[in-house]
Amino acid sequence: MLYQEVIMKSALIIGLILAITCWFLPLGYAQSLLNRPESMEYDFHSDCYFVSNWGDGNIVKIDNSSQQSIFHAGFTRLAGLYKYGNTLYVASSLDPLIGVCGLNVGTGEVVVEIPIPGTGLLNDITSDTSGNLYVTDFYDSKIYKIRMSDYAVSLFVDSHLGNPNGIVFDMPHNRLLTACQSDPGRPIKAISLQDSSVTVLVYTYLSGVDGLAFDNDNRLYFSSWETNSVYRYDPEYTDEPELVSDGYSGPADIFINRLSNMLCIPDFYNDIVAFVEIIPSAIGTDILPTSPFLIHNYPNPFNSQTTIGYSLPSQSQVSIKIFDISGRVIESIDCGILPAGEHREIWNSTDLASGTYFYRINADGNFETRKMLLLK
Repeated sequence: MLYQEVIMKSALIIGLILAITCWFLPLGYAQSLLNRPESMEYDFHSDCYFVSNWGDGNIVKIDNSSQQSIFHAGFTRLAGLYKYGNTLYVASSLDPLIGVCGLNVGTGEVVVEIPIPGTGLLNDITSDTSGNLYVTDFYDSKIYKIRMSDYAVSLFVDSHLGNPNGIVFDMPHNRLLTACQSDPGRPIKAISLQDSSVTVLVYTYLSGVDGLAFDNDNRLYFSSWETNSVYRYDPEYTDEPELVSDGYSGPADIFINRLSNMLCIPDFYNDIVAFVEIIPSAIGTDILPTSPFLIHNYPNPFNSQTTIGYSLPSQSQVSIKIFDISGRVIESIDCGILPAGEHREIWNSTDLASGTYFYRINADGNFETRKMLLLK
């Protein structure tokens, strides 16, 4: 009996300790599913973010109420994420897959596995406008090309790259940009899509340059593990990079949501993701207000062209940008300075495929975004 009483009292004491410990844990601590977050992507349809975990190989989904859930499990170590259409591509560097895996954005089910044998560390992913994916191999200093029509893999660049990390498609110049961590001067290099030639775009002189991303003004952002900060270059790369945000611990593969003008930063060692609103002026200014105008397009859905209508409360400088489902700007319309009142802009989409598109209006720094459906 004495032995049983000791066991019972010990169990009660242990239970009490656990209860007290749980009581003092920070709110939401037990719900955090991020484990060395490496890369992020955004899905417009479901209005949610996806985060790849380097630590446990899971992909975490964060909905618009900031709730986390496991979107896909079963990998061992993940790096880059890239969404193209309805497929979320992920770079996997350990068994059960060494290569790139495509997941259905809605269900998380595997739709394609693309083995890339003999690689060192597959890192970041991007695409061009011709139906090709590109993935960096950090350890072996290479870039692979994946043709999405049949998922054929080819070696695109195998020299003049010192540990390429982040990669992004520079549409205006039809080239790839990648951060080379071990080359002298820690440069961001440009790769021609025509002949795979490699040139230095700019020297960062910062160690641990990781993610690359463009905003709507074609400014290039990059993260650095040396300073635990994110910087950006002007579109001409003529000035020194501007500090955008700091105070992180291993800022990894950054992502920019161009619809909401949001910079998304996986904070690797803090197991969190940070969201920083991008503003056109200096750091620390007020957040731009919600737009006071009403906009709509008609017809919607439409066949080849649609009319974007909007109302201005006062004279404004107006521009409109059209985005595809991947968040890429496909057209920019400068409407000029317009008086108060109702206005219309006709957009012709004859050269585009059927699908979901977005238009974003800017009136003197006030933004609003709407969705439209092209059916042919």
